[in-house]
Amino acid sequence: MEPSSLNASPQEDAALTAMLRAQSPVIPDDGFSARVLAALPPPQTARARWPWVAYVGGGLAGAIFIVARAGSWPDLVAGTNQLAGALSTVAAPLTEPWLVLALILTALSLVITLPFTQPRWRLW
Repeated sequence: MEPSSLNASPQEDAALTAMLRAQSPVIPDDGFSARVLAALPPPQTARARWPWVAYVGGGLAGAIFIVARAGSWPDLVAGTNQLAGALSTVAAPLTEPWLVLALILTALSLVITLPFTQPRWRLW
């Protein structure tokens, strides 16, 4: 069963405060911290290059797939023209200046805040 008051008495608080203040603020570690840091594995820097290899490889695979599916140069040009027409229709609202301003502010806020998020999002 719990006591009626879970708070410490003022005498106990004063005794604990005096005991904590009497201790040395520096705790000798006899080289323990240096031994722990020496035992840690070195940081891996080569892993940061692999995402870029995947990005470039994926882009090249996509480009090869598009060229292979087109069959001939005139078919590729015709498909590109159709894509340009569809993109111009989709991009028509971007002529509105307030929408462009909102998109720019959104992109800037992401660029500013993403480096401070956890887990860390890095493109490099």
